[in-house]
Amino acid sequence: MGRTRDVSKILTSNTSILTLASASATYATKASSGLVLLSPQSVSTSGGTSSIGSGGTVSFTSASAISLTNVFNSNYNHYRLVLNNIIGTAGANINMRMRNSGGDILTSTYYRQYISANSTSVAGARPSVGTFWTEVGYIYNGYIEAGSIIEIMNNNLGSYTSVYSTTTRNIGTNIEWIANSFGLADTNGPFTGLTLLISSGTATGSLSVYGYNK
Repeated sequence: MGRTRDVSKILTSNTSILTLASASATYATKASSGLVLLSPQSVSTSGGTSSIGSGGTVSFTSASAISLTNVFNSNYNHYRLVLNNIIGTAGANINMRMRNSGGDILTSTYYRQYISANSTSVAGARPSVGTFWTEVGYIYNGYIEAGSIIEIMNNNLGSYTSVYSTTTRNIGTNIEWIANSFGLADTNGPFTGLTLLISSGTATGSLSVYGYNK
């Protein structure tokens, strides 16, 4: 066992000793809750180009469709899709399909109920079942999409996968439309990816997919 003066010499001469505070900051454990940014295995587009950033955010340019492969997995049941600064060449809906190992699910499996507000007018509807979810986002010619957040729920629970979206549309500083919608796919998951479909023209921007920690 070292003598007291030897230990004291070590402590006073070494200024890089790891403290409890610095250890907690440097070697922090994974959070037990919250969102985790996920990276798809691959991304492809119809028209234009796309890429995956180092953290997982997907960027695309002049695309009419954007497909993410293997972005969902068994680690998470619920996900959040955030559309970032998307600008279009025309006024267009951003629609969405789910994917599995065989590609896009193309059957009439997508149900949706929505409510929207435009100025003082409020409307709601339940569109007929279709081959994609409509209007999970909206872009206007030459203006950045005001904001869309899409929640994808129950993907690994052996039941219907559902979506909840909040989207707004603006023209310059004029916020002219807001909508909330809920939908489900009556084809049981789990799904492994998704495709965003631009209904008219092309879009440029980025998107991020997060998983909710269980």
